[in-house]
Amino acid sequence: MIFSAPAFLWALPLAAAPLAFHLIFRRRAKRVPFSDTALLRRAYSRTKPLSRLRQWILVALRCLILLFLILACAGPVLESSGGAGTGAHGVDLLLLLDRSYSMRYRERGKTRFEQARRLAEDILALLSPTDRAAVEFFSNKPEAPGGAFFWMNPEQAQAVIKKARPGYGTTDYAAALSAAQDFLRKDRGGRRRTALILSDDARSGFSGAPPKLDSSVLWLGLSWPKAANFFISSVKAAPGALASGPSLNATVSGLASENRDSMEAYLGNQRLPDAVLRGSGPVRRAQETLPAAAGSSAGAWSGRLALRPDALKADDEYYYSLRAPARPRVLVLYGAGSFFSLPEPGYFLRPLLGGSRAGLLPFDADFLPLNRLSQADLSRYGAAFLADARGLTAGEAARLKAFVSRGAGLLVLSGASRDPGALAERLPWLCAGLGPAVAAEEGGIKPGPGSPKGAWDGFELGRVILGRYNLLQPKLGARVVLESASGYPILVWGRFGEGRTEVWAGSLNAAQSNLAIKPVFPVWAQTALEGVLPAAPRLKSLSLKVGDPIVRRWPETQAAPASVRVALPDGRSAPVWLKNRTLDFPDTDAPGLYSVSDAAGQNWIYAVNLDRSSGESDLTETSSPPWQAVPAHESAAFFSSLIHGRSARKRLLAAAALILALEMLLALGPRAAAAALLLFVLARPAPAAPAASAQEGDRFIWTQLKLGDTWDPYPNVPKQILDYVSRLTSILVAPGRRVITLRDPALFSSPLVILAGSDAPPILTEPETDALREYFDGGGLLWLEDVSGMQESPFDAWVRKTLPEVLSGANFQDVAPDDVIYKSFFLLRGPAGRIMTRGTLEKIVWNGHTAVIYSRNDILGAWALDPLGKPLYPCLPGGEAQREMAKRLTLNLIMFSLTGTYKDDAVHQPYILMKMREDGIP
Repeated sequence: MIFSAPAFLWALPLAAAPLAFHLIFRRRAKRVPFSDTALLRRAYSRTKPLSRLRQWILVALRCLILLFLILACAGPVLESSGGAGTGAHGVDLLLLLDRSYSMRYRERGKTRFEQARRLAEDILALLSPTDRAAVEFFSNKPEAPGGAFFWMNPEQAQAVIKKARPGYGTTDYAAALSAAQDFLRKDRGGRRRTALILSDDARSGFSGAPPKLDSSVLWLGLSWPKAANFFISSVKAAPGALASGPSLNATVSGLASENRDSMEAYLGNQRLPDAVLRGSGPVRRAQETLPAAAGSSAGAWSGRLALRPDALKADDEYYYSLRAPARPRVLVLYGAGSFFSLPEPGYFLRPLLGGSRAGLLPFDADFLPLNRLSQADLSRYGAAFLADARGLTAGEAARLKAFVSRGAGLLVLSGASRDPGALAERLPWLCAGLGPAVAAEEGGIKPGPGSPKGAWDGFELGRVILGRYNLLQPKLGARVVLESASGYPILVWGRFGEGRTEVWAGSLNAAQSNLAIKPVFPVWAQTALEGVLPAAPRLKSLSLKVGDPIVRRWPETQAAPASVRVALPDGRSAPVWLKNRTLDFPDTDAPGLYSVSDAAGQNWIYAVNLDRSSGESDLTETSSPPWQAVPAHESAAFFSSLIHGRSARKRLLAAAALILALEMLLALGPRAAAAALLLFVLARPAPAAPAASAQEGDRFIWTQLKLGDTWDPYPNVPKQILDYVSRLTSILVAPGRRVITLRDPALFSSPLVILAGSDAPPILTEPETDALREYFDGGGLLWLEDVSGMQESPFDAWVRKTLPEVLSGANFQDVAPDDVIYKSFFLLRGPAGRIMTRGTLEKIVWNGHTAVIYSRNDILGAWALDPLGKPLYPCLPGGEAQREMAKRLTLNLIMFSLTGTYKDDAVHQPYILMKMREDGIP
């Protein structure tokens, strides 16, 4: 019994109220002066036991009345003994199957998704042909199988459910329930409507308050045992130190069933040292530093972090793909041919900035003679370093001006020129004007007001000797980065157009200044160049969520390929054509690393991960779901009784009324109660004859299995067959036939069960499969008859798929011509029937006996008669002789089911022939 309003069950203690009142308010005996009471004591001792019994019976009846009333208010629902039992209209059942990744949680050897799907299949198998079903899949949005929601028969719904697979989305109950309600509001038709939410009831599925559901629909949902999960909740990347790659900062949440102190890290297929989990409790953290990128090109890292798999494996891995921005490129311009000789600046700048080889600073530099500036592709560079301005022409200066105005930078080394006028004339747009050269005072240099904070910490700028420097006049808006000891600006920064300029007033020649041989020189060079370079792009993460498309657009300045090849995490790859210079690849429906490569050898790797932001990995159930929660491990029959809703409320109210009437009679007194009971017995009608039991002595009962819609193609044939058997044999037959299901106990009292049809019966449920297998183990025989007359029929496909599953792989075999089936009563040469579809009978032998006999020739159709008693169908191709052989084969099959191989002889033939002649059978 199930209760649709279980809250009323809290009132059950009130059923004991009559007992409490009886004990509290019992009348106490009073002492009254009286004469001799010997006779009264004797009479009282005789009546006292009956009086007490009557009182306690009244108390019990009153308690039962209250008990039945409370149970009736709780809405009791009984399982229907007849399957659907809902009348001609039937039931509408909407199944909402959750495909989110939390349904991959494994318990009892199966995922919750597999258990929910199997439960749905078993529930659908219990629906009747008058019932309808619809299916809705959902995760973060509702999905209609086939593109639209529609009603279908239970078999079609089973086929849809069987194909369902779990996805990697998150859960949104509000969207799924809204779509379900919109669908259920259409086409009501007076039918009982039920929606079953096959989900894990996780609270993460409700981003807000649960929606209000239509009270005219019975809403049911699954509840599961409490589950623990340990998962990677987030991974963030941070740029690493100069000598190493980026760092991955991971957060791990949840509680593990066993001790976990580390997580695995992979760079591609290479395993890195494990990352140590720090902290304790439900949130722990770990850090993994990736190796530095080799060479001077932009670094790229891709791989995964992984926990040891637990019951929910999907969230135990996190994929990453990082790309470092391209190192800034600097063009160093020089004039003198001895620029790279000691003590010239180039001698010190080349190992620092590189050139043909990687330098010490995070830049890529090219060195170019100033007179070849017109040949250089300046679009490749973020800044130019004019380290030797001797010989600068007006055309070269104009090109540098255009270069800076478009957003690049220019660092100018004045070289402590004695005649800075020529340079100032060529570059009047610099951030500072150039004055005459003066001798440097003692005390070195010092940070200016515009110097980056902390850039020079730990360096002795006061020991830097300049020798000489040019006086600089900073322009409006310029910043002084470094000053001389007496406060004159020597490194000035400012803006021009979209770009930046910077002027150094001194020289890098070692004969004039010791800056190039001081430890502070690399910091000076990096600070100066970073001041004029555009802001460096940050470390880029090529990370997406499951379902997000991979979108990449090629700029107009870059040649775009016609197509690229996308490699999926499962190893498959396919070419994808670009449209309008853009790649749009939507099929990221599983987590992993997706590789995009073009014909030129360029490769981009995208990391696709589960959406962790919704808390899907937290398996905590919602405290008050808007539906009625039912344990997920209840049987399909339990859910079927709820769906079909055979209420026991009226029965309980009727029982309460009957008990109330009995209580009133007892309250009137024993004589009135006895008189009423006598009247009830006399007025009771004679009991009806008991129904026939499964066993009827030694009589043979024609037993047909009710399975599917076409189980009874010839309703009048069994009576003709039984008459034929009783006339020709000594077998005692029971009149009429018995119709059973696989759940009927009478199955095990029937040595022969007949299943006929042309369409495929429904898929057997697990209890039905177990019952049929137990029937075969007990020695029962199933006669299967395909009445379709087709070479390939739905019934035949169902038989060849289902029976080997029931009998653990046992296969059909042809019945040999000398088999005892053909001589159990008549001596026959082979099969017969209404139409000869197959030249042999088939059988399955199980545990040493014939368990299944299968005919595809419609034997029963040969018996069918019209209302005038004439054959309804012709027998093809053999005519009436074939019809007679079909009748004899029918009797042989019945005899075989009763005797087995006992009749493997021919001694009874004279008796048979004599009986047939007496009945006028040729």
